[in-house]
Amino acid sequence: MARYNSRASSVGTQQTIATPPFSLSAIGSNTARVSLWIFRNDTLPLVYDTLNVMVNTLPDTAGAIIIGTIARSRVLAIPDTQTAPGWYQYTFDIPSSFNG
Repeated sequence: MARYNSRASSVGTQQTIATPPFSLSAIGSNTARVSLWIFRNDTLPLVYDTLNVMVNTLPDTAGAIIIGTIARSRVLAIPDTQTAPGWYQYTFDIPSSFNG
């Protein structure tokens, strides 16, 4: 579990969480996916806090590919809107070029 308190951060602040390297070579032709849960509400509906899910061969955003983006606000259609505040699950496919 990870938490980032964006209200305590200056505008434009970015944070990165990275996993240790791991191999996807054993999945063959199957699609690798990353799945996560995020709490979305409408406390600050016009605040554009977002979470970018990226893949890379290094633990760095330089050269990374964004495979999904989620807005913290449930009323922003990034990637969708939700009818009520709550925890929502999102799943993104990892491009097959990273299955090595």
